[in-house]
Amino acid sequence: MLAVLEMEPDQAESGRLVRRIYEPCGRYPPFRNFAESPLLLSAVSQLLGSSDLVYHYSKVNMKPPHVDTVVDWHQDLSYYPLTNRSSVAVLLYLDDADEQNGALRIVAHDQSLVDGMLDHNSPDGFFQGRIPSFGSPDGADSPEGQHILEGPAGSCIFLGGLTPHASSPNRSERYRRTLIISYRTADNFPLYLSGE
Repeated sequence: MLAVLEMEPDQAESGRLVRRIYEPCGRYPPFRNFAESPLLLSAVSQLLGSSDLVYHYSKVNMKPPHVDTVVDWHQDLSYYPLTNRSSVAVLLYLDDADEQNGALRIVAHDQSLVDGMLDHNSPDGFFQGRIPSFGSPDGADSPEGQHILEGPAGSCIFLGGLTPHASSPNRSERYRRTLIISYRTADNFPLYLSGE
């Protein structure tokens, strides 16, 4: 059974800071209604070029105030390999998002590099869930040409599965909560390895 919550690391055992809520669309009708809304599904269909869509997953990233946790540069398709690229995540800002509270950062890249997938491995070849050549999200070693996607609560971002993205720590007094819903086309199947 999947966990419902993931807690923020580096807090006391009695800590109450939640990092993620998994599958809110399967548990809470307002989120499910949004995920199934005809207007949203129409936009996703247009982006993916198909009306045959499959709901892939959902989560809420919580980003509590004054939490130093970063989300390193990565591409979503590195975490869940699929048989093709037809995947998009919809991010709905539940709070105002800006640079201070860790708004999403993206960077354009050359799609021709390794079929669009960048290296997410450590020097010894193990998957580490981040693009080591990109450095830290807000450090001097971070890639040039990045964009911080600031916006008021209610802003919606459509993020392709190969778009490199990250977020910095929340240095503000405010939460930066984001509902994330992922879709794929019906002809796009998960690749399972080692029985997982």
